Amino acid sequence: MKTITILSFLFTFSINTFAGHNTLSEEEKKAGFQLLFDGKSLDGWKATHADQWKVANGELIADGPKGRGMLYYVGKVGNHSFTQFELRMQVYVTKGANSGIYFLTKPEGTKYPDKVGYEAQIAINHKNKNKTGSLYKISTLAVSPVKEEEWFDYTIRVDGPVITTKLNDKVAIQHDTSTGAKKEHGDVLGLQCHDPAVVKFRNIRIKLLR
Repeated sequence: MKTITILSFLFTFSINTFAGHNTLSEEEKKAGFQLLFDGKSLDGWKATHADQWKVANGELIADGPKGRGMLYYVGKVGNHSFTQFELRMQVYVTKGANSGIYFLTKPEGTKYPDKVGYEAQIAINHKNKNKTGSLYKISTLAVSPVKEEEWFDYTIRVDGPVITTKLNDKVAIQHDTSTGAKKEHGDVLGLQCHDPAVVKFRNIRIKLLR
């Protein structure tokens, strides 16, 4: 009986632990946010290298030790075309990891899509000089405002010509492409898998502004 009680507790704890993730709050629903990740599968996503990505415990996991690649959103929300939006997610960076969130981009086969669009950087103690919150090679933070091995909120907002990144709801970078550096724009959203370590994502949701 004791064993059954303990197992029942663990099962209930597990369900409760993940139940609040990958769902929308009532406030977000009213604001028009939509989920891009269901917490159970890679439905709506397409990988350049399938073995680099997996879903476990309600988390979308980029397995950095398996090499470099991309995971693009190809689902129904917005007909997977995003040009004016607010994107929110939670990110967990393991020790020494590197990753990125690509937006306004266009796939380039199996390579990183660096020619079109922007990368919101994820790098805390990695040697890369563009730290978390930076727009890679456009507007740089020299020190990450967030720590490794802790979940943090990452927001990217594209409103007109202005790109804003936020970490834990605090502005990290605000860049105006009408007066500052600007790249060619696409409409694709993607996540980066990068050596040498694992990065996790959850609660990925978006609001279309136009």
